[in-house]
Amino acid sequence: MKELPRKWHRSITAQRIVDAVECDNGEAFCAACGEEYGDYLEGDARGVTCPSCDKPMVFGSHEYLMSLPL
Repeated sequence: MKELPRKWHRSITAQRIVDAVECDNGEAFCAACGEEYGDYLEGDARGVTCPSCDKPMVFGSHEYLMSLPL
């Protein structure tokens, strides 16, 4: 299973992640380019291909949340 990289696009901030998790509307982001995935994805989605940059780096918001430093 694809692991979330340690470095993400700078537009993926802690606040953006928390907002996405709180909305619980299936938001997911590309770790490579920072674009939001256009369709609904489960919070634990990993390694989905990004429609913007064509890299398998889209992860669900819950995956990002679990990787935030305490």
